Amino acid sequence: NIFAEAKAIRGKTLTIRKLVGAEVLGITACPCAQEIMVDKARKELKMLGVESGVIKKFLNNVPMPTHNQRGRGIISIETHDSHFVSLEKIINIIENSMSSQMFELLKRADEAMIVERAHKNPKFVEDCVRTMAQKIVNQFPELPDDSVIVVKQINEESIHRHNAFAERKSTLGELRQEISNIG
Repeated sequence: NIFAEAKAIRGKTLTIRKLVGAEVLGITACPCAQEIMVDKARKELKMLGVESGVIKKFLNNVPMPTHNQRGRGIISIETHDSHFVSLEKIINIIENSMSSQMFELLKRADEAMIVERAHKNPKFVEDCVRTMAQKIVNQFPELPDDSVIVVKQINEESIHRHNAFAERKSTLGELRQEISNIG
């Protein structure tokens, strides 16, 4: 889904602001449950007499199971009307900020590849929001600091009765400052 709006603000001068954004579905894999399964696999393999080096190699190469969520990533960017905001970039950022993309129809081999990709890249909702924020800073260097950024991730849980939600709203300048302080 894509969305857009424009607003004119009358004051001493006429100010026009525009907002564009998208909502994209994807998959997230739970890191917490996966870590529990890694510990269980390590103990079971050790009890079977498998050498520690082999166990380590196996666990590095084969992602352990976990529960998955259908994720909905949402980004909106509001800026002055003179600036272009690429919806294609926004969609790509969202798609690449979750554990894996989601597809309508897949052959069995492709389905296995998507499941493996998701399980090799487990993420909490807050991880998805952080990743989207970092990618916005990196991919929109031309936008002014007063651009308003809203990033949301909603994960529809598969084993819990609740959903997981994370959101960050700030100016692009604030995000740039935070990310430069991290790095």
